[in-house]
Amino acid sequence: MTDACVSLIDSKCLKEFLRLVLETGNFMNSGRYAGNAIGFKVNSLNKLVDTRSNKPRMTLLHFLVQEGQKDNKNLLSFATDLLDGLKAASRLVLDGLSSELSHLSGSIKQLSKQLENSSDELKEQFEKFLQKSAKDVTELETGLDKIRELGQKLAVHFCENEQSFKVEECLATFKTFCERVKQCEEENTQRALQEIKAEKRRKEREAMDAKKKKNGKKIILPQEEETCIIDKLLTDIKKGFSLRKTTPRTPQRMLSSPKFTVPPAVLADAVC
Repeated sequence: MTDACVSLIDSKCLKEFLRLVLETGNFMNSGRYAGNAIGFKVNSLNKLVDTRSNKPRMTLLHFLVQEGQKDNKNLLSFATDLLDGLKAASRLVLDGLSSELSHLSGSIKQLSKQLENSSDELKEQFEKFLQKSAKDVTELETGLDKIRELGQKLAVHFCENEQSFKVEECLATFKTFCERVKQCEEENTQRALQEIKAEKRRKEREAMDAKKKKNGKKIILPQEEETCIIDKLLTDIKKGFSLRKTTPRTPQRMLSSPKFTVPPAVLADAVC
């Protein structure tokens, strides 16, 4: 727990990321009562995932992780560096440790008092045990006092109320926060890869659609080629091309109106 407290206070990357959180919060709350703040509560860190964007599965914490990595690629290293120590320390309860230590110290004193009226042989057998136990208890009490002192430093460091501040709650909050930062970092990486794949598929579809459109484009014959077809038809008729019994289609230039049909005789005179 002592190491975890010291790591939280000394982590430069954590300080830089918390500064980014504060600046982003002030920007979002600009013009409101919560804007232009000089700090925020530690327990509000785990509420960053509750603020969602219009982008699917994107929260404010995802955005902060993304923006933080743009300026400093190693900014999120604090999550990995602190997490192991925080996991171990967050399982401990300071009040529980203090109670157990007091009970242990009382038991040792009681045993020592009982040995005062015992035989010298029994005293000799327990003498080394009592000395070592008393030394261990003293070291534990010193460590507990150091934890309390570090707790006060943490409260001042994070601008928390020193009277209501609890070290174990602070450590548990930062443990969850570090876990979520790492999770957001992984999800951002996966999302970036998915967006790259989606963009690649989009470009492939556009290229395929363009290719299909190009291959399936209708070829429009110029006017000169249409005239050549009519001349060829007249040439075939002069050579003895047999006409169908149904009324043949007449060239557009010989019709005065679409509702008229030119008789075969007129067509023969035109050919001659």
